[in-house]
Amino acid sequence: MKLASSMTVSGNELGISYKVKDFKEHLVSLGFDSSSGLNFDKFMCLKKTHEVEAMSDIVGLISGFTGVEHIVDVGDGKGYLSSILALENKLRVLGIDASPTNSAGAAKRVEKMKKHWKGVRRKMNNVDDDKLDTEHVVYQQHTQMVDQDTDLTRIVNEYFPEHASRLGIVGLHTCGSLSPTCLKHFVQNPALRFIVNVGCCYHLIENGDFPMSDHLSRLNYTLSRNARMLSLQPIDRIVQSERVQSDPLMYRAVFEHMMDHVFNLKGIIKPDVGRISSKCSNFVQYVRKACSKLNLPLSMTDEEIQMYYKEMHCHEAKMQFYFLLRLTVAPVIENLILLDRQLYLLENGYPHSYMVELFDSVISPRNYGIISIKLSNDSSER
Repeated sequence: MKLASSMTVSGNELGISYKVKDFKEHLVSLGFDSSSGLNFDKFMCLKKTHEVEAMSDIVGLISGFTGVEHIVDVGDGKGYLSSILALENKLRVLGIDASPTNSAGAAKRVEKMKKHWKGVRRKMNNVDDDKLDTEHVVYQQHTQMVDQDTDLTRIVNEYFPEHASRLGIVGLHTCGSLSPTCLKHFVQNPALRFIVNVGCCYHLIENGDFPMSDHLSRLNYTLSRNARMLSLQPIDRIVQSERVQSDPLMYRAVFEHMMDHVFNLKGIIKPDVGRISSKCSNFVQYVRKACSKLNLPLSMTDEEIQMYYKEMHCHEAKMQFYFLLRLTVAPVIENLILLDRQLYLLENGYPHSYMVELFDSVISPRNYGIISIKLSNDSSER
C-alpha cells in the first residue's frame, strides 16, 4: 500500500501536480490577477456547486490574463459551468453537447438563474454593479458531437459574428475520449489560448487515445479496460466512509459463479449486467433481474437461489480484502492516464501545462484537471 501511494502524484515529492490554492499562487507569480471564490449553492447541489465554484474561478483568472472573452464548453451537459462563466465572469460562452435534451435544458436553466441572480449576488460582499447585470449575459447552446474534425472556431463565429479570434476551451467531466479530443483541438487550433479540462469515464477511452504522449507510445504502453475501470474507484470517499459496499460485490461474484456452474458459461466472457444491484433488496431479485437482462433461462426457485448465495457467503471477507487491495492501485492508474495527457501537451511545446487538484476528492472523485496556457514566449508560439 505504501508503494502504491508513493507512485501517485499526491504521495510523492516530485512536485508534478498542484493543489488548486498553490496553482492560483503560481499563476499570480506569472502576472495573473488574483481572484476570490464565490458560492452558488442556491442553484446547484453540493457536488456541482463545489466543482463549478473551483473551475469557474480558475477559468475567470486565466481568461482575464490571456484576454480571452469567448469560451467553448465541450460536453456542456446541463450548463451549470457555462451559466456561471457567463453570469459571473461576463464571458461569452458557447456550450456544445451531443444531446439536444441537454442543450434545451441548459437554455431554460440559465434563464431561471438570471431571474434569481441579482438577489443572490447582492448578498455577497463587495458586489460590483457589473456583476448584477444579466441583460448582457451571452450563453448560447449548440447541439453536436465533437470529434477531432469538428471546426470549433467556425461554430463559435456562427454564434458570435464579431469574430472570436481568441478562445478558451473548457470541459467539466468530459466523458471517455472527449477529453483527449479537446486536448488535440487545443494543440492543433491556434485560436484556442487555454484549456481547462477535467475528464472522467476512463473505461470509455477509445483506441488511439491512450497513450497520447510519444514517450508512452514508444514504450508500447497499454491499459486494459478493466484497469481503466479500476482507476475510477473513489478511494478517498471509501476511506472516509470506513465501509465497503459489499453487497454489490458479492452479488456479482456469486452470480458469476452461477453463470459458470448453473448456466455452463465457463470460459466465456461474461456480459455486463449494469448497475442493477442498487435496484435490488436481496440476491434473489438481483439474479432474476440479471437473468432477464441477459435472456438466461432460470429454473431455480427463490429458495434455491437464496441457498446458493448462503453457501457462497463465507467468502465475503476474502472478497472485501481483495477489493481493498485492488483499490490501492486505482489512483496510480488514474495518475498515469492524466500524466500522459500532461506530457502530450509538454511534448507539443506548451511548457505552461499543469495537472491540478481542483476538487475535494471525497466530494468529487474525478478531481484532477489538465490545464494548459499558451503564452507568447512558448516555443510553439514563435
